[in-house]
Amino acid sequence: MKKTLADKYMDSPLFYLAKLEVYRQGKIPIIKDGNKKVYDIKNTDKFLMDILDKMLELVRLAHKNGQKKQLDTFLKESMR
Repeated sequence: MKKTLADKYMDSPLFYLAKLEVYRQGKIPIIKDGNKKVYDIKNTDKFLMDILDKMLELVRLAHKNGQKKQLDTFLKESMR
């Protein structure tokens, strides 16, 4: 089975941080099904792109603020 771009980054702490930020901004692709909420499958690709965009933004911000080393350390520690 071929790995998708999302599969490649899914376990990354940076992916998790970006996903939380996307959730916080209310960009969750959810539709209501009766009383429960379910993911809107049609928008899943857009949701993943929002997450990947946020990952890039976090990395660029770290580089811009001279925090690349701290980000690298955080990611290495989180992957243990």
